[in-house]
Amino acid sequence: RGWRLQPDVVVVANLWSDNNFDSFVDKTLLSERRDATRAQFPAAAGLLQSSALYRWLDWHIRLSSRASEVETVGWMLGQTPTGGHRRVSVNDYAANLQLLAREADARSAEVIFLAFANAVDLGDETDGAIAWPLYREVMQAVAKRTGAPFLTVEDAFAGSGLGHEALFLDEMHPTPAGHAIIAETLSIALTPWVAGQKLMSSPDPQPLPTWDDPFA
Repeated sequence: RGWRLQPDVVVVANLWSDNNFDSFVDKTLLSERRDATRAQFPAAAGLLQSSALYRWLDWHIRLSSRASEVETVGWMLGQTPTGGHRRVSVNDYAANLQLLAREADARSAEVIFLAFANAVDLGDETDGAIAWPLYREVMQAVAKRTGAPFLTVEDAFAGSGLGHEALFLDEMHPTPAGHAIIAETLSIALTPWVAGQKLMSSPDPQPLPTWDDPFA
């Protein structure tokens, strides 16, 4: 759906849900749903998935009994109460970011990566493990590998002079002031592009490493 809009610039800012710990893994849930449809109706799987009526029936007949496993996403500041499953494993995360950049390049769109912050980054206290910097490290490495700009909300927030209480509604969701800073950060980064310059530089030919995740 996004590619049909023919974007000129793609801002990739996913982080929290991907690195979150939960009772399920996104890839597993998606594959189970796709495989069930293909097994039951192999010739019409794609058509059925575009039908709201089919998806509604599929939910009530096959998936609703598992709703308690996935109905709540608990962003726990790195705690792993459900067994240590990242919703997207770190190396899958790296591969997904690279795929987005490749798909954008194939459509002559440029990419800019934006790494979000949370209240702990700005001085709030937590009893949980600090498990998200690894995913920021991956995003920065992919940005370098693809030649895309890399922006950090943490740096922008730290330079604002505001404390975490003024920047966040809770542990991670920005206040209007926080959103304004993020928007201004993006605006400044995009200004040269608006003037006709390219956002992206030459990619780094070095391959990405394989990451180990000490929390999963």
